[in-house]
Amino acid sequence: MGRAGRRGPAQRGAGLPELKRRGRARSRREGLEAELQRLDLGAEAAAPTGTGLVYDEEFAASVDGSPPEAPEPLSASWAKLEQLGLAQRCVRVQCRPATDEELLLVHSPDYLARMELNPTPAAGSSRRAVGSLLSLLRKVLSGDVRNGLALLGPPGRHEEPDGTSGRFNGVAIAAKEARSGGQRVLLVDWCSRPSWTLPRLFQDDPGVLYFGVHGGPAPPGPPRPLSVHVCWEEVGVTSGDFAAAFLQLLLPLGCQFQPQVVVVAAAFDTGLGAPQGHIGMTPEGLALLTHLLGALAGGRLLLALEGPAEQGGVGAVLRALLGDSGDPPPACAPSPGGLASVARALATYGPFWSCLRRHEPRGEEDDEEQQEDEEEAEALGGPEEAEEPPGTPPEEDGEEEEEEEEAAAAPWPRPAARTALLHDQRMEEHVNPWDSQHPERPQRLRRILERLEELGLAQRCLRLRARLASVAQLRACHTASHVGALSACRRLSPRELQSLSGRYPSLFLCPRSFRCARLAAGAACAAVSAVLGGRVQNALAVVRPPGHHAGPGSAGGFCLFNNVAVAARHGQRLAGGALRVLIVDWDVHHGNGTQEIFEDDPSVLYVSLHRHDGSFFPGGPGGSPRRRGRGGGSGFTLNVGWGGPRAGDADYLAAMTRLVLPVALQFAPQLVLVSAGFDAGRGDPLGGCLVSPQTFGLMTHLLGALAGGRLVLVLEGGYNLGVTAEGVAQCLGVLLGNPPVLPPPGAPQPAALGALARTCRLLEGAWTCLRLPAPPAEPPKGEDGDDVTRPPDDVTGGPPTPLDTVLRLERLHLGAGPPPGHAQGAEPPPDPTQGAEPPDPAQGVEPPPDPAQGVEPPPDPAQGVEPPDPAQGVEPPPDPAQGVEPPLDITQGAELLADTGHGAGLPPGSAPWLLWEELEEGAPFAVTPLRDCPHLGAVAPPPGGRVLREPRPPCAACGSRRENWVCLSCYQVLCGRYVRGHMEAHGGAHGHPLVLSLRDLSSWCYRCGGSCSPPRPSFTASNSAATPPPSPCDPPKPPPLLKGYTRANPPQSPAAPKPPRAPGWAGPTVGGG
Repeated sequence: MGRAGRRGPAQRGAGLPELKRRGRARSRREGLEAELQRLDLGAEAAAPTGTGLVYDEEFAASVDGSPPEAPEPLSASWAKLEQLGLAQRCVRVQCRPATDEELLLVHSPDYLARMELNPTPAAGSSRRAVGSLLSLLRKVLSGDVRNGLALLGPPGRHEEPDGTSGRFNGVAIAAKEARSGGQRVLLVDWCSRPSWTLPRLFQDDPGVLYFGVHGGPAPPGPPRPLSVHVCWEEVGVTSGDFAAAFLQLLLPLGCQFQPQVVVVAAAFDTGLGAPQGHIGMTPEGLALLTHLLGALAGGRLLLALEGPAEQGGVGAVLRALLGDSGDPPPACAPSPGGLASVARALATYGPFWSCLRRHEPRGEEDDEEQQEDEEEAEALGGPEEAEEPPGTPPEEDGEEEEEEEEAAAAPWPRPAARTALLHDQRMEEHVNPWDSQHPERPQRLRRILERLEELGLAQRCLRLRARLASVAQLRACHTASHVGALSACRRLSPRELQSLSGRYPSLFLCPRSFRCARLAAGAACAAVSAVLGGRVQNALAVVRPPGHHAGPGSAGGFCLFNNVAVAARHGQRLAGGALRVLIVDWDVHHGNGTQEIFEDDPSVLYVSLHRHDGSFFPGGPGGSPRRRGRGGGSGFTLNVGWGGPRAGDADYLAAMTRLVLPVALQFAPQLVLVSAGFDAGRGDPLGGCLVSPQTFGLMTHLLGALAGGRLVLVLEGGYNLGVTAEGVAQCLGVLLGNPPVLPPPGAPQPAALGALARTCRLLEGAWTCLRLPAPPAEPPKGEDGDDVTRPPDDVTGGPPTPLDTVLRLERLHLGAGPPPGHAQGAEPPPDPTQGAEPPDPAQGVEPPPDPAQGVEPPPDPAQGVEPPDPAQGVEPPPDPAQGVEPPLDITQGAELLADTGHGAGLPPGSAPWLLWEELEEGAPFAVTPLRDCPHLGAVAPPPGGRVLREPRPPCAACGSRRENWVCLSCYQVLCGRYVRGHMEAHGGAHGHPLVLSLRDLSSWCYRCGGSCSPPRPSFTASNSAATPPPSPCDPPKPPPLLKGYTRANPPQSPAAPKPPRAPGWAGPTVGGG
């Protein structure tokens, strides 16, 4: 054998340490393969397909024409769906009325009996809507269809169990039906007006997570971990605000909660042109939310549309359910007010859910890394490598270049097929002549293709032929000298090949390497051509050698040419302009070559998730989050560097929801390319991370929401053959339309949160979507978990005086006019307590509290109470002589409810909260007292018979007018927990537990943790209604941190039966996921 055939010295026998190492590696490999076999990826477990659709003319008749400002009636939306051909592609579900047994899941027998005695057309339509919705739900749960849309009427999501409007709460009944089968339910409410009924019905059920996105204030009382509210406090909410709420809150919560079905109350009054909602959701935004929800519960998604709908929104949602692609949506960024609302929700529910917690890196860490970056930059600085003289053109390998077959196509044609698969067996000819066990070996592709064939995924794809990339395509990203040097591989001897390989870090070359590298780059270009040309919606290129380490004039890290970069430039050339391209690189190694190529190009947004811990390849400062691009491309390079190994599923999901997707939505790409390396997978010999195959599929699904679904995945690294094959299979299944499989629940690591926070902070100047406000300071809480701290001299916890407090609450009058029911100038009614015998403590009634016994008396204006000082930031009362608005008079104005129609048929226990808008001057409300709250003894008479001297009094501590409350003991006006928390602090300092909301006039007891005597509208016009009886006070709730709240010990109402257990979830706990 000549010198060319020598392979080096023969291997010696392995010693005992080597044999032990191999044994441990074999044990780990066998355990990992056994775990991968348990993944439910087999062809026999194919995901359900099809979309169910419910509609009946009777539903349209129940809502058409009311209210008159509705965007479009339901029948017009149905006609539009038929015109677009969307309705014909769905599985029609037969409509039927609900049975009494089904209605009794939520409603009381008395309510059904009243409906039988006084039947109305609305009750009949509502019963039929509920039955049809349940039929669709059962088809989804049984797997007959994957998801479904129900166009229903009349709406009933606000209906209480013992309501008065003659309607039924179909969404609640559907959730109860799913719970009866042991399913964990995610209940999403994206209507503009909140439904307090839905969260209250399931507040003690650990198998239901309610997520509401609506306008108006948060519900009164302490937050509940399974009742999450994102409250828009400003009008003009956009699609970007809803997307921020879904990404920052809903998706992390869903991945930790692991629902088995998602039920959505989708009133489309959030759409553009809907004057009721004051929200500007676009059809593209509604489709985005639907796509994101499809990542949960295996795609088992049920949308219940109640009431009139906007045609474009319904069509967009149905397209998303069917898996269709659309035009790339416009840029979508949250507003400052929307980000503030999201930040408040994160601060509120972060203590309950570990997946929502935030972390800020320490300042000294930033200073140290900045100094290291500067030192390394100086060490690596200098002029760029000069190109070789023009006399060394690229050499060809003797084969003809294949001509491009692209034809000029429509800008965004509808794809004829869904997914293209590109592979060429000739790529396996790239081998390491000196090490047959090199990690980057031909068996990688062979194992992937075998697995795809085994699962039946490859057969469902459009197989496209990989072409050799032309020299012109390569020169779009690489220098002529680099292309020319590699083109000589076929003529070099083994020694010369080894010498050429030594010029680059971690690279091997063989005579076929140049052709294999051209095939890899050409396959990526062909995939982009197929997607932009309209042949397919998305594509997967299974190629080698990888490419993301190859720079303009260099190779390395097993990479010869940068396949993804060449494909991006090829796509921009096909588009004939500045095509906006997003490149997401989730390979565990930093794509230093891709970053170098596009560092100054604002048309390409490069995002890399990688290890950045010292000497981990490729090393150096390039992967630092401080590298954000340069020149015109400043801010278009995003580096998330994990500070070490063991980054896992929750860390990558947090990166996607907190950074990648928000920035991508604001960037609005027209094409998404993924450097899909699987060496971050658990068990990879080089990566050292813990990402499961399911997470790769989930990230693919999330990226499919961008660019109208135009997504191309190009294989990079991945050196555990089994892990890489399963990861690729998960991604291809999602590309083909299968729902993603959620990884096991978990919480992001503190180090990963620090890396994400640092990147976001460094880039918030370039991307407004990253400017989350700092969370508000937490108000003081007592050690026992109460919302206010109990002082030593607090006597409100003693036995109450029901009669006295009831009479005082009935005399409470907020306003300038006389109390309701008394004419102007009339003498006030006699005090019932005057002349009566004092209460007898022996009969269970205590006398009124005595100020001498430690109860603080209310301030008396006659005794010289000091007015507020404007110099201290507190506004003085308005002066009527200066044209200031008169004091708020809550003695008139039933016209508000009568004119809007929102006041009719309000259910008991929640009526006024349906009207979250500011009350007009003159809206009458009476506070009906609660007779069994043990802390009503703290209520004192109002000073001077009046409380408010202006319509919206400011907080006495900070001057805020956004959400203020009145203390019913001393009648100070202070802001609530979602502003600065001054009322809670005041209650803790003085022991005043009862407060009254100035927004909806509901009263709240901090001690009980519930609403005390929710206000009822007092109608005096022709459409007057009787005041419903008061509801009982909520039972005491566990502390806000829910100490000890586990699956074995869920919070339960004393009288409520325990709901069926939902296996597989332990509930949100403090400090864990």
